[in-house]
Amino acid sequence: MTMMGGYGNMMPGWDRTPPLDVTAEMTVTPEQASEYAQQYLDANYAGATVEHPTQFYGYYTFDFEKDGKIAGMLSVNGYSGQVFVHTWHGTFIEEVEYE
Repeated sequence: MTMMGGYGNMMPGWDRTPPLDVTAEMTVTPEQASEYAQQYLDANYAGATVEHPTQFYGYYTFDFEKDGKIAGMLSVNGYSGQVFVHTWHGTFIEEVEYE
């Protein structure tokens, strides 16, 4: 048994096994990732909408809004399109951008 309850995975339901045909170029486009993210929100967070994706190696991350305020963050796997919500951040307080 591991410290993670026997599963060894901090994000239940997230399969960390990459597809066999992984390349440096993700097969899911930013537009597709936006669609997958919005479909997820439509089914699980009525009235929430995604903002523009931030691309990382292997995935896209989105803030999402509800009633004009940031309500959370989620990511989309850049190879499978699987969506996962970032529940570990807690309640959004504020965002500061530096130049």
